Amino acid sequence: MKVKTLIRLILTATTVALFGCGGGDGGGTATTPPATTKPTAGTLSLSTTGTLPAGTLIGGIDVTVELPAGVTVKTQTAFPLEPEAGVVTISGEPARAGGQTISGTKFTAASGATPAALKFIIGSANSAGGALSGFLPGEFVSIKCDVATSAVFPDASAFKILSINVLDGTNAANSLNSTVQGATAFNAI
Repeated sequence: MKVKTLIRLILTATTVALFGCGGGDGGGTATTPPATTKPTAGTLSLSTTGTLPAGTLIGGIDVTVELPAGVTVKTQTAFPLEPEAGVVTISGEPARAGGQTISGTKFTAASGATPAALKFIIGSANSAGGALSGFLPGEFVSIKCDVATSAVFPDASAFKILSINVLDGTNAANSLNSTVQGATAFNAI
């Protein structure tokens, strides 16, 4: 009787050891799903809207954009107020038209309650002697922005246009501000 009980006990222990653990990796630890990564960078694109008078093109745009808290741009090491090459790029309408340049680019880092800001000018490089040069309303610039690792790239509504001045294609001091409805921001991550 003792032998039968001992055999049953060994068989039961073996069965539990083989099938009672539920399989798996044998370590009894739960697997952790892969961590989701948040984007630490994004692209802000700006555009204008409106209908220009016949024979008129936008010749230049002077813009200052306020960046939301936690958003910065890469700057040159030797010149921390100047964004790195490729941070502010011509896109959309001026890129299709060609002959546009970016100048006067300046980054101001956030300080206390004052948010960070980015200022730049897009102008027609190919007008001479009052000849018509420029581009139509629409997307005109893309800005590569960075955010802290733990932050999420903000919606377009978090960016503010602090100032904008739109000039006609003769590169004269002819403002189109009453015709072109400023700049609107939209994100493309």
